[in-house]
Amino acid sequence: MSNLSIWLKFNNEEETMQLPVNPESIRVSTTRGYDDVELTQLGETTFFGNEKLREYTLSSFFPSEYNLSYTEYNDKSRNRTPWDIVRLIEKWMASRKPIRFTVTSLSPDPNDMAYLPLSTVSSDVINTPVTIRSFNYEERAGHVGDLFYELTLKEYRFIEFKRLTKPSSDDDSVLLAEDSPRPDDRSVPDTYEVQQGDTLWHIAKRLLGTGDRWQELYEMNQSVIGPNPSLIYPGQVLVIRE
Repeated sequence: MSNLSIWLKFNNEEETMQLPVNPESIRVSTTRGYDDVELTQLGETTFFGNEKLREYTLSSFFPSEYNLSYTEYNDKSRNRTPWDIVRLIEKWMASRKPIRFTVTSLSPDPNDMAYLPLSTVSSDVINTPVTIRSFNYEERAGHVGDLFYELTLKEYRFIEFKRLTKPSSDDDSVLLAEDSPRPDDRSVPDTYEVQQGDTLWHIAKRLLGTGDRWQELYEMNQSVIGPNPSLIYPGQVLVIRE
């Protein structure tokens, strides 16, 4: 067993599935839009666009038999057959809804660098909504009952649209006005001291309303956290808003 657990979750965790055999690697593709423009007397120049959605690609297999020498768990209640898992993923694809992709890692204790129980130091390396872009699977000779697969996921961004209402007026040409927004009475502190078991995702969800803003916290506190956003330690003081 490794120190990583990889999960696919659907409909606000109503259905969940942990990958029984971790892939050897997860390939992450990050790109940014660019516009190359030819300007008179200046020549060609480049305008930077927005960062595009990340894409995750992973491959492994669904085993017909669960063995702790290569599988991540051996819980009978979660022991789905390979074809059960295939049908579950294909059902999620057919729903036309995003799922959540989570990679959880054990973090070392900063004092003795020993691994502690998952419940106390689990940290989300990846925790993001995604769409399933492709799912390919096959049977292979010599692996009776196993299904080998490749899965491609793409980051998903939720978009909120404001509802517009038409003010009462005899003039049909009047512009539509936005509903008055409900005031946000949540108090957001300027700083926050990291507690045992915290992750950036959970801090962002608790203080900023959504865990998907964890990257904002990391960008503001990279000098404190260091190169790995999944490793934060109790006692560190993070800037929540500038």
